[in-house]
Amino acid sequence: MELATFSDKIQQTIDSGKEKMYFDLVGTANMRCWLNVYMPGSGTAGLHYHNSDETFTVIEGRGEIVRRDGSRVAIEKGSVVLIPAKFYYDIKNTGDTVMALLGNRAEAFGGPTTFLDPVLNEKRKARKPLSGTSDV
Repeated sequence: MELATFSDKIQQTIDSGKEKMYFDLVGTANMRCWLNVYMPGSGTAGLHYHNSDETFTVIEGRGEIVRRDGSRVAIEKGSVVLIPAKFYYDIKNTGDTVMALLGNRAEAFGGPTTFLDPVLNEKRKARKPLSGTSDV
């Protein structure tokens, strides 16, 4: 069993001055749980998908899930979102405070991210992000 808290990670992001941070919390070979923290105006690096279904629970703040067709779904503290495997999406913090998302996906850490923009796929291949500096 593993245990993780996230209030200190939210504060760490605020104190860092970075626009976003990513934290691996707990995981196994078949499951992982992480925390994404976005400052106002920031979000994931662009439309992308993963090979497994995933969920996000909004812990703090509000924002939007942007779909490939450009439509948007509002999310706020307490929202739970299921993103199907290979569904292109982007996440944006549209609020004026920090937004924190608790994520879960049925794969080990380090699973692939596929961006709609091929340039972003090439950039991702060129470097391996470190915890706290994810590009998604």
